[in-house]
Amino acid sequence: HSQYDDGVALAMSSSNTVVIAPGPNRGPARIGVAKAASAARINRGPKGQPDGTATVTFDVNVRNYGTAALYGVQVSDVLEGPGAAQFGVRTTATVPGPGQYTILPGTLAVVDVQSGRTSGGSGTVVAVNPAFNGTSTVSDLLAPGAVLPEAGQFSLRFDVRFHTAGHADTLLSAVRAQAATVMGGAPVAFDDSVNGSNPDADGDGNPGNDTSPTPVSLALPVLSLMKSASLPRRVAPDVYELDYRFKIDNTGTAPAPNVRLIDNLNCTFDM
Repeated sequence: HSQYDDGVALAMSSSNTVVIAPGPNRGPARIGVAKAASAARINRGPKGQPDGTATVTFDVNVRNYGTAALYGVQVSDVLEGPGAAQFGVRTTATVPGPGQYTILPGTLAVVDVQSGRTSGGSGTVVAVNPAFNGTSTVSDLLAPGAVLPEAGQFSLRFDVRFHTAGHADTLLSAVRAQAATVMGGAPVAFDDSVNGSNPDADGDGNPGNDTSPTPVSLALPVLSLMKSASLPRRVAPDVYELDYRFKIDNTGTAPAPNVRLIDNLNCTFDM
């Protein structure tokens, strides 16, 4: 209120001052990302022999852990590198040679989307970058314009085929996520991935303190098969019997579970 004196008596009048309460504390912008790898799968050539390459499937899970929407969300993944724990040089060849890798065409995809709390907004918006190849110059997994509302989440998946020669027993891989809090703004939220599927592995609400590379083990089973047959023995007119022997070896460095052996005798005896 205000007051004034006209020289006779004190007068008072109320002002139009309005007290505005502070808005809720939105907290820090937080984005979290996790990366998981499947077991590496041995690839084989036309004759069934290992061709020296393996394929691994990566899953990348991204979530908004803050209390406001995130804009311009991007996830980068650099696979190339000369180190023994890296994948080598990118190639467009279907079968990579020693020291090479390739992203299998058409495998990069969005496999899960959770809209989160939209408050009337459009929810999670995400699309993949079809040009992604894992090099330092084309490392973005997402097309421009990705949006993550509060608690929004999405998952990506892609396959990498690489030559196993010259690598360490374990390759290491990681991704980095970033986002802005305003459309068209500079990124202010960042996170380096943690191994697994949960970006906040310790459950404290802060994915920024959960960071670890994702291992890809090259300890793989390698099976070989030998088949031999005895001389046929006559047991009746026009009837013979013989013995088959199979020898299966695992010459790799990891167990081979669920081994099956199939032998189609129709191919031999025209049954």
